[in-house]
Amino acid sequence: PTAKPPEGGTPNIKLATAVLKTSDDENARVRFQCALTLGELQNPNVIPALAKIAERDMKDRWARAAVLSSINGRANDFLNALLPIAEKIGRDKNSDEELALLPLMNELGRVLGAEEANSVASLRTMISSTNAADFDWQLALLSGFADGLRNSKRTLISVAKLDSSNSLPRVEAFTQRAAAIASDSAQPTDRRLVAIDLLSHSTFEKAGSALETSLNSSQPSEIQIAAVRALTQMPGTNGGAALVRKEHWNGYTPAVRESVFTAMMTQPNLIQALLASVERGDISAW
Repeated sequence: PTAKPPEGGTPNIKLATAVLKTSDDENARVRFQCALTLGELQNPNVIPALAKIAERDMKDRWARAAVLSSINGRANDFLNALLPIAEKIGRDKNSDEELALLPLMNELGRVLGAEEANSVASLRTMISSTNAADFDWQLALLSGFADGLRNSKRTLISVAKLDSSNSLPRVEAFTQRAAAIASDSAQPTDRRLVAIDLLSHSTFEKAGSALETSLNSSQPSEIQIAAVRALTQMPGTNGGAALVRKEHWNGYTPAVRESVFTAMMTQPNLIQALLASVERGDISAW
């Protein structure tokens, strides 16, 4: 049942209290239903309850989806409620909880980026910690935030520039660190993929070298394909031109070549670079 108020009345306080209590229920299905129902309530205790469910059930993607669907314009409040949890879990590197935290933060970042209001405040909050132990979840959060901004026709850099504090230098520092992670084969694949995604929001001048390193034939195909996607999403045509250089093309597997062709054909500004490489003989059209 939901806790919608009756027409012309106020929410049933007893029902709202009962729903909030189920955020602690031992049954995961009950907590899942609780998360969905909390989105119907206008109550100051909703966000702490959602954060509690997120902490307990973050390994379950459906539970994460239920929690995030119930934020309802309160994503920044949820971020602030989740930060102490993230800081605690983030200290235990490579634990099951820490690995589950990263997709939650990435998904939350997308929600934050999609909201028109509070973008500057959200960015300032997510990059405020300078504790090295927080970097991984901050990177996941920032990458998701940048994706959400892109979907709403904004950019990470443009939002950072709106902040009169030091958000822009901090974002640039995250980008530099992400470039180092992306090109480091010793790093875990999941960590590299998040870093590569963040680099797609940078420029070829700043991130192109790291992404070209990720195209090397010795790299896992998922890293190569992520780098392809990042290079084609960058502003300008330099990323696309790099993808069809002979030294890269000759090392691609058929799957990676297909991803290059598909990604470039969906970007009108890159089609000319693709055709020019065929004319030069750098790549074969058949």
